[in-house]
Amino acid sequence: MVGCLSYAHLLLDDLFPAIAALDIFNIDVAHAHAAYYGCVQYTFDSGRITTTYDGITPLADACHANFKKYSKLVFGREATNMAFLEGQSQCFKQVIMGHGGSLNNRFVLKERGITLRKGRDLIIQNLNMTNNIPPSGLSVMVLTKPPTWPTLCADIETMVHTQLHLDEIPVLCVNPGDFALEDELELIQSATLLVAVHGTVSLLSLFARDGAILIAIGEEKETFKDGQTLLYATHIQTYFTTVERMDSLPSLIRYGLFLAASNFEIPFSSSAEHNIL
Repeated sequence: MVGCLSYAHLLLDDLFPAIAALDIFNIDVAHAHAAYYGCVQYTFDSGRITTTYDGITPLADACHANFKKYSKLVFGREATNMAFLEGQSQCFKQVIMGHGGSLNNRFVLKERGITLRKGRDLIIQNLNMTNNIPPSGLSVMVLTKPPTWPTLCADIETMVHTQLHLDEIPVLCVNPGDFALEDELELIQSATLLVAVHGTVSLLSLFARDGAILIAIGEEKETFKDGQTLLYATHIQTYFTTVERMDSLPSLIRYGLFLAASNFEIPFSSSAEHNIL
C-alpha cells in the first residue's frame, strides 16, 4: 500500500493504532509481536511519498523493509509473520475489517492523546533519546516542504526578525527529506515552536517534547485531515491558519513563542519580553 512508503501513514494507520489495541486488551508492549499483511497491486504517486524510495525496488519489498524498520522503532523488534496478499480484491475481503486505518479513524477518542504520547515515548526510548537535554532557549523551527512553498523559511525569518524585531530568536529551517528519521526526531526534540505546511510534514511535531507549540498552515479549501490527529495530541498545542490569512501569522508566531516560553519556563530578555507580551 502507498501508506507503507510514508512514515506518517505507517505509524498513524498501523502501528499507533496497534498500541491503542494493546491498551484496550491490556497487553503489555513488551509481550506484543507485530505482524504485517500488505497488498502489492496498488499504484502510487511518487510525488506524495515522504519516505525514501528509489522507484526500482519492488514495491512489496520496500513496504516490507519499511514496516520492519518502523515496527522496530515502536516495539523494539522487527515485525514477524511478514506476508503479502496477491490481489487487491483479496486484500479488501480479508484485511479491511482489521486494517489500522479503521481503528485510526475512531480509536478511543478521549484516549487518543494518550496513544499519541505513548507512541512518541516508545520511539524516543528505542532510539535512546530519553536523556536528551531539554531546550534552554526559544527558537522557531520551520519544517519545510520545498515543492509546496519554497520561500516558507525565508518568509518566517522575515516575520520573526523584521516584523516582530525578535533578532535574538533563531529561525531554524529543516527539510525532513535531508535527514534520516533518527536525526529528524532529534531535531524535533529540541524544538519549542514549530511552523509547518499542512500535511505529512506537520505530523513530525508529534515527536516534540511536552509543551511544544505547532502552527500548521494550509489552504481554505483543505479539510486539515492531519488536524484530526494533531488536535487530539495533549503533549503539544496545535494552531491552524491558512495562506489566505498570512497577515495574521506574525501575531500567531508571537503568541506561540509566548506560550512556549511559559511551557518550557524559558525567561526572556527585556527586549524579547517587550515584543512577545
